[in-house]
Amino acid sequence: MKVSVPPGAEPDSVLRVHGKGLPVLGESARGDLYLVVRVAIPKRLSPEETQLFEALRQLEKRSH
Repeated sequence: MKVSVPPGAEPDSVLRVHGKGLPVLGESARGDLYLVVRVAIPKRLSPEETQLFEALRQLEKRSH
């Protein structure tokens, strides 16, 4: 299953996927699946990745 995470989703926010959870007892329907957004921060960045993140930070500063 593929799930699209909306732009700006914060860490630990909960996404609901309708009808993809466990079956409802005694029915053909399924419940909802709840996903928690987790963010993995890399421990090491290549020089190119560091440069790209710095460019993003500069853009962020200009927009505020």
